[in-house]
Amino acid sequence: MDTHKKWFIVSLILTCSVVLCIGGLNYLADPYGIFRHDFSYQFIEPNKNFIKTRHIKRNPEKYDCLLFGSSRANNIDVRKVPGAVCYNMNYSEGVPRNHLENLRYILGKGVKIKTVILALDEFSYKIDAREHLSQPLRHPYPPVVKENTFSYYLKYLFSMFKGSIWKEVASGYKNRMGSQGERPLIEYDMFGSGMAFFPVIEKAVEDNPRAHINDVRFDAPYRSRGDNLKEALNDIKDIVRTAKENGIRLIILINPIHKTTYLASDIPQLMDFKKQLGWIHDYYDFSGLNSVTTNNYYYFETSHYRMAVGDMMIGRIFKTGQTRVPDDFGSFVTADNIDGHLSGLKKQLAR
Repeated sequence: MDTHKKWFIVSLILTCSVVLCIGGLNYLADPYGIFRHDFSYQFIEPNKNFIKTRHIKRNPEKYDCLLFGSSRANNIDVRKVPGAVCYNMNYSEGVPRNHLENLRYILGKGVKIKTVILALDEFSYKIDAREHLSQPLRHPYPPVVKENTFSYYLKYLFSMFKGSIWKEVASGYKNRMGSQGERPLIEYDMFGSGMAFFPVIEKAVEDNPRAHINDVRFDAPYRSRGDNLKEALNDIKDIVRTAKENGIRLIILINPIHKTTYLASDIPQLMDFKKQLGWIHDYYDFSGLNSVTTNNYYYFETSHYRMAVGDMMIGRIFKTGQTRVPDDFGSFVTADNIDGHLSGLKKQLAR
């Protein structure tokens, strides 16, 4: 065998070995949880969009209610929705296009849904869902976007993930191994309610609420920029149409936006979104400056509210009477009262 052939064979063997090592490492560590069945050792946020849509497809008779939203909607405890077996479909940066595509796919698989709850944010009309196709944290379940599932699994297995991802994974394993049985920071109920729980963080807040309320993190707004308003409204119209065609009760709400983020957002753009949304469908507006959104106690930071807030939202929408809901928290908005509602929000800002 000549020298060139020897080098070719050696190079081929080395290349295959490296590729197989990458695939094996990605499968074992599974940073975004795509192959995982036990999430007790999930140390970075998993791709909930992918995992949850696949879970519903595989369990078509388990739930009759779905809550769609961004990660903020995680803390709406769907187990407390009366008269329903509800699953929380929240995922990172979930926007109307994601929800529309997932809902259509799920219904196309024969899943019978009676109620859909759609939770919206001040970035719902800013982020373009097509950006998620290049993000392993947010990539949708492949058949939703007409992509072959097997080819996506291969792409995932042989991806070169960022070094920072591996640092987080390694740090998570190290901390968990040395925790002597302590509870993890995040507990995922991926195949039950779809929710994530934060027992350690919640306990820290309750142990020292004053320090939490005065934390400097509440001075830093969550910022998102962009203008995808027309497309987002069209997607919401399609969600409304899809719900009507399938006899689904649709409940729409706007999440309670922390005051720091709310005041740093493009208020005219947000008001325009709320006005046009009111022409499309009735909704509950939990945003604005009220006794919840102006109280740091009810938030982890300036983006995500705590579960106590989600309980208030359920109490307002379903009138359960199980949680005390402040009078100024949650307005029911229709096409008839939208102008008065927006006028009240503008007066809040003026004050």
